Amino acid sequence: MDAGDSDIESTDKDKLLGDGHSKSDEKRKLFRTTDSSEQFQSDGRFARNKRCFIVGGLLGGVVILAILIGIIAKTRGQTNGCDQFSTSTHGSSDSSNVSVDGKKFPYTSARLPLSLQPLQYHILLIPNVQHMNYTGQVSIKMRVKNPVDYIVLHQRHLHIATIHVTYTQDSQQRELKIVQVLENTYNEYLYIKVNETMRRNKFYTLKILFNGQVATKRLIGVYRSMYTAANGDQRVTISTDFEPADARSAFPCFDEPTFKAHFKMSIVRPSINKWVALSNMPIESTTELHNGYVQDNFANSTYMSTYLVAFILCQFDSLTTNTSDGIMIRTWSVPLQISKTEYALNVAREALSFYESYFAIDYPLPKLDIVGIPFFSSSAMENWGLLFFKETSLLFDETSGSTMVRQAVSTTVCHELSHQWFGNLVTLKWWDNLWLNEGFATYMENIGASHTNPEFQLMMQFPMVSTSHAMVIDGFLSTKPISVPVTTVRQIGSMFNAISYDKGASLLHMLHAYLGDLTFQKAIHNYLFDYKFRNANDNDLWKSFSMVTGNKYNVERMMNTWTKQAHFPVITIRKLTHDRLEITQQVYNINPTNDKSKLRPSRYEYKWYVPVQAKSSNGKLYMHMLEMDNATISTNETFRWIKGNFNQSGYYRVNYDAQNWKNLKQQLIEKHKELNTLDRFGLLDDSLALSKAGLLNGTTFLSLTWYINKEREYLPVKAAVSGILYIHSLLTKEEDRKNSEKYLLLKIKPIYEYLGWVDDGSPMLQYLRTSVIGALCGINYPDVIDRSKSLFKNWLTNPKAVPSNLEDVVLQCAMKHADEAVWNKMFTKYIKSQNPTDKIKYLSTLGSIRNRKLLYQLLESSMKEDIIGIGDTVSVISSVADNPLGRSMAWQFAIQHWKELKTRYGTATFVMDHLITGITRNFRTKEELQKVKDFFHCHDGKSQLPVISEAIEKIEAKIYWRQLHEKNVAKWFKVAIKE
Repeated sequence: MDAGDSDIESTDKDKLLGDGHSKSDEKRKLFRTTDSSEQFQSDGRFARNKRCFIVGGLLGGVVILAILIGIIAKTRGQTNGCDQFSTSTHGSSDSSNVSVDGKKFPYTSARLPLSLQPLQYHILLIPNVQHMNYTGQVSIKMRVKNPVDYIVLHQRHLHIATIHVTYTQDSQQRELKIVQVLENTYNEYLYIKVNETMRRNKFYTLKILFNGQVATKRLIGVYRSMYTAANGDQRVTISTDFEPADARSAFPCFDEPTFKAHFKMSIVRPSINKWVALSNMPIESTTELHNGYVQDNFANSTYMSTYLVAFILCQFDSLTTNTSDGIMIRTWSVPLQISKTEYALNVAREALSFYESYFAIDYPLPKLDIVGIPFFSSSAMENWGLLFFKETSLLFDETSGSTMVRQAVSTTVCHELSHQWFGNLVTLKWWDNLWLNEGFATYMENIGASHTNPEFQLMMQFPMVSTSHAMVIDGFLSTKPISVPVTTVRQIGSMFNAISYDKGASLLHMLHAYLGDLTFQKAIHNYLFDYKFRNANDNDLWKSFSMVTGNKYNVERMMNTWTKQAHFPVITIRKLTHDRLEITQQVYNINPTNDKSKLRPSRYEYKWYVPVQAKSSNGKLYMHMLEMDNATISTNETFRWIKGNFNQSGYYRVNYDAQNWKNLKQQLIEKHKELNTLDRFGLLDDSLALSKAGLLNGTTFLSLTWYINKEREYLPVKAAVSGILYIHSLLTKEEDRKNSEKYLLLKIKPIYEYLGWVDDGSPMLQYLRTSVIGALCGINYPDVIDRSKSLFKNWLTNPKAVPSNLEDVVLQCAMKHADEAVWNKMFTKYIKSQNPTDKIKYLSTLGSIRNRKLLYQLLESSMKEDIIGIGDTVSVISSVADNPLGRSMAWQFAIQHWKELKTRYGTATFVMDHLITGITRNFRTKEELQKVKDFFHCHDGKSQLPVISEAIEKIEAKIYWRQLHEKNVAKWFKVAIKE
């Protein structure tokens, strides 16, 4: 078959539907959903369960408390051995050289052989919504690159019914005999041996009939979502999430990025009850079948990788717009929420046109669908032409939504749209270069959303949101380079982290600042144009940059020092004489007590090409490229201070000699605006980070915050407040914590009084107001607590009583001081709400209650899908872990349900990362450190996920900081509050 072959034959459809059943009988069963009382009995069952749960929460309090006491008692009685963890799930005994039936598996490499190249897929899927399974057929046209008598491709948990291999020449087909079929679960391979050698540059077709399951407890592959319709019925959707390696669980395929091909999809669906099927391409034709069923045949896709294939079967509504070039864009959601997709639709229209202009390359598809899915594991997925979003990442209510939500929707839409070029048009050769996809999309989301929404000042926020965030993770000894060899699915999943996303974006930001706008934009155009519909790696990207500069800069040599080794440098600037500066570099390590010999060996010996920019008190800007060395430069001027990393555009920290720190502090006190907003933020952010690494006294950061009562910009205040609260969390004595709270109040009360409670101003001013009110609630400032409780009381009957940008902080502050009756009212609001954005807000609020019984009740309900969706379970556990009363409780709950949580979310996804981070981020003692080590030693062994090592190092860093700085910091607070 070539790309123009007809749809799968009718005789094959009969086989797909199963022997002994007529098409009409079978298809009648396929889509029996909530409209059928047989499947769900009645909506009353769900309503009754929810009402009973609320009442039962009150009546069963004693029982819950008893269970909780029992858990604590049991925990105290456990030993440190792995047998204490009843949910232990050690690795599979599967091997790469053994098939599922115990025979020797002949192909053991972790990567597919390169002998065959798929060219064209034809896929037919017939879902059965009642039984949550589907039947399918895939037909793959292949070109032989090297003579071979076997086929190896991927499949996971599929039942293979029949296999045919045919050779086509001059319109004549000849079937090859299948000699052997083996499956290997370790590498998820299907091995097919034929009776002759397939010849070089000839074309063969592989056709497989198979059956698959729709996942109901996991959010990967082909899986089910559920939602409540306007009439109270429970409805389902079937959708996909294939990145990085889950297309194989939907249909047999060559599931690696370089095996690009065309995909022609056909899906059977009912023609009634507004059922809709969507895929990457538009519907080309619809074939009428029997008894109200149709087959939608989608146009042939462009050349793409398997992880970008997508489809959904749903009963959603849509909104439509078109770009000036005629590209149709639609947003889809459950009918009740469709109006809330209009904002995202408008952003998408503007952003798509902007990217076409910025990249100087047209969007290559005729349509773009954007779908909000009730259950989705990450924020969104960039499937080509069919973007999938978590509902809370897509929906925005223009009448009640906050500015922060509006910004999040804008940036997420722009992130996924930029992927249509970075990742889809040009795809990574292998997952060791994931950052080419995600780093670029993270950076370009800021450029794109700065066009659609300049009021957000996203490039002003970038050093805090991306660069600083990445450097926290990159400072751990266990951190791997941004580009690191990976082979297994588990290793690939671990690459989806802040290093790939935020460090990748930060390196591009640094390069952009160094080379300038025109060079940067021209280079990425050349890269996209030269490698469109192909695969590339980071060296291909750097060569595009070098060529644009006329090889004036060896960008590949420079950037390899950043991508091929982990971590980043601390640049220390010291004044040698009045007109000479010394600039040195050293690797940053958040915990210097760690054994440096454990640093991953690096050919660059942890030296970097660093484009250093520094500005003096006289306003002169100095630029110097450190070439994996140190330097001495002449200034030809006398100045009081110098500030390195001008505008925070570089990916490095900056330290100074003691006098320069002192002069910078004095400048902030006397006239802080002599330093721009980003540089004021940078001083605070760097000084705290340097104290964590033992490179600076902990009181230096605090002395720089002395001026903060005069600050009116969000970024510096946020850095100061976050840093002081971090230190507060590490102080062991109650007196010292109280002193730190008094100091914080002293410094931010003037800002609070300046801002007031009127929800006005720019987005940055709104963020500042929320940050300050939240901090004052955290230290129990009476005026904030009283106002929050009063507003919350009114909000319970009138949601408009609280301004949208203050709603989150008011609700959480009030709930912190609420009683059980108020908590139950909030829980009832959560149960009744059908607005996904509101529901996640209510869940976060419920976790703030200072009541152990209610926190345990919330945790228990998080594992009950008919109460809290599986997409929100981790958010609930994390919110309880952020509560001082719930920290240990959330940890214990998570480890008791570890097996189920891993089944739901996999082993190396954003969700598991968020879970592990959430349940450990507030740990700070040696005892807590040991229990984290013990548990993950038993559950992860030698193949630790990076997030586990990061969690352990974070706790170690807190212990180290306390040992190094606590006494001096405590004395400093004691003196400061008296001055």
